[in-house]
Amino acid sequence: MTAPATTFIYRHVKVGIVTEEPVELIDITENVEALISDVDMRDGFVHLQSPHVTTAIVLNEGDVLRIRPAVSLEVADGRLKLQSNERALLVESDGPRAREMTVILIGLANVEDAEWSEAPPQVEELLQ
Repeated sequence: MTAPATTFIYRHVKVGIVTEEPVELIDITENVEALISDVDMRDGFVHLQSPHVTTAIVLNEGDVLRIRPAVSLEVADGRLKLQSNERALLVESDGPRAREMTVILIGLANVEDAEWSEAPPQVEELLQ
């Protein structure tokens, strides 16, 4: 039977970033949205984390920075759900260095005219 189906998405990726200055703000918003697009995620969330003690993930709201070691952001209709003046930033405080950021994407993708798919085995086990 073919019909619109919903597919569960889980991706865990490491993204390399090379910083160039001792102290630097790097806008990663478009990179994160590209990852969302690559996995065709419609709704869910993306978790961003830096494993380095001298870097952090920041959300800015205009001139205000909210500094955290990790940030989880909502994804709706295939885009990060941010206010028009918000951006996701990586803060470097001990550069220049090669850094790594962990990105976890969890959500749903709409697949038009696809066969109904089964849930991943780990989800099937939870449902029993």
